[in-house]
Formats: sequence, C-alpha cells, structure tokens
Amino acid sequence: MSRLNQPVLVLKLFEQHLQYLQANGFFEVLSLKTMLKHLNGNSLPNKCLVLTADDAYQSIAENAYPLLRRYQISVSIFIATDSIDYK
Repeated sequence: MSRLNQPVLVLKLFEQHLQYLQANGFFEVLSLKTMLKHLNGNSLPNKCLVLTADDAYQSIAENAYPLLRRYQISVSIFIATDSIDYK
C-alpha cells in the first residue's frame, strides 16, 4: 500500500468504527466531562467509553471532526502546551 493511500484508508476505518458505535448502541459514548461526573458519583454506566485524541493535529479538525459531528460522538482532545525537555 502506498503511503498516499494510507490516511484515506485509516479515515474510512475510523468512520466504520463510528458507524458501529452508533448503529449497535452497544457502548454508550460519553464526553470526558460526563464520564468524570459518573466516576465521582460511583454510577458509571455498563459498557461505556470516552473517545480521546492526543495532540491537536490539523488532521483531527479537517478529517475526524466532520465524521464525529455527523455521528454525534464527542471527543476530548489533549493539547500539548509545552515540549518535554530531557536536557
């Protein structure tokens, strides 16, 4: 597989995962804020998940966000505010 096609295939696979979550209702997709409320109240639903992404890459805004919006699934994005210096 060429490197040029790989991002498109990964995006299609990501969309298939979102479709599965929405169509099957097997998992309750929670926002991070809602998950924390449940954890603090000791009332976490069975079979739930929180979708997260590390780093705020432009591709998340351009590619993932439109799909997440279409399937009405929230995501929490962790943004690095500084680099780690190992000097």
